Amino acid sequence: MNNSEMLRLQKALCAAAMPSGFESPQAAVIADFAESIGFSVQRDVLGNLFCFRGSVSGGGLMIAAAMDIKGFLATHIAEGRIRFQTIGSFEKPEKLVDQPVRFENGLRGVIRSDACEGDAEEKKDEKKDVKPEELYIQLQESAVRTGDAAVLDSEIKELEQDLVQTPYGANLAGCLAVLDAMERLQKDAAAEAVTFVFLAQHQPGRMGLRAAVKRISPETCILCGGAEAAAAAGEYGSREAEESPSEEKHPVDVEIGAGPVIRFREKLQASDEETCRRLIRAAEQAGIAWQGEARNRDMSGAIEAMSAGSRPGVGWLGVPVRNAGPFEAVYSMDEVSRCGQVLAALCRLE
Repeated sequence: MNNSEMLRLQKALCAAAMPSGFESPQAAVIADFAESIGFSVQRDVLGNLFCFRGSVSGGGLMIAAAMDIKGFLATHIAEGRIRFQTIGSFEKPEKLVDQPVRFENGLRGVIRSDACEGDAEEKKDEKKDVKPEELYIQLQESAVRTGDAAVLDSEIKELEQDLVQTPYGANLAGCLAVLDAMERLQKDAAAEAVTFVFLAQHQPGRMGLRAAVKRISPETCILCGGAEAAAAAGEYGSREAEESPSEEKHPVDVEIGAGPVIRFREKLQASDEETCRRLIRAAEQAGIAWQGEARNRDMSGAIEAMSAGSRPGVGWLGVPVRNAGPFEAVYSMDEVSRCGQVLAALCRLE
């Protein structure tokens, strides 16, 4: 997939994306692309999207990426203020103040705080003490109902050296890498039988992953997502990185441009060594430089989610993403493509 097509898909996913439990819009974008390159598509009751090459099958290799994102659910509406609960965890509520949001019906608003009303300059220090219950979404119109979902909304920026800056990049970069691999394999009869899955409801307890593994019963499962990269000084600085020492947040450096991340060591729970060796062989076969040993808390949770019954061999492939939170993630389109090449090479390994 060339960068132009990848950017088109990125923009379509960002424009459609909704949070866990409301993934139908982004699932439709993914399904349209999958069907256009010859894959058959099915969805389950949770919203997982399964893409098959040829006949529907199970077992073998499963390659998955989470397509759901964090967001907001309207809980109370009065006097133009929409109170909400979050879908997924936002670690620092103060960072949500003044963030633009978009509802599924297209209406846009801005998150405000009761504690930060008035002159912005006078109130800026009070953002540090914002509590979640003080937040609300301000809208000029009133066509939002209780139970409606919303997401952070900002424009995709094209930077130099094929970098892009986009909300929710850590999630969507994984989806793009899997779609890239699918396109590379569409006419490859020699590739291993593989099921590609775009996971729904990954935020609340990896529910989609549990259901997908139960349905497919794979021997091997590869998860693809974003791997947090440390921000270089003066370079698209991560607000989170500025507030905490990089050595605390990034015990192992991950760099944008150094290749996909293959996580094969973890203090608490380790991904399957043989699966990681297969990923490494695939990267070397494809001539792709790789980096390893990135810490990923989501991976440990995924292993735990699949621990019931006979757990498959689990591996993880990461797209390096700077500022990997939900706000303004930065990653390289070329690196997404390299992850796609590794996944495609993995499917060709004997």
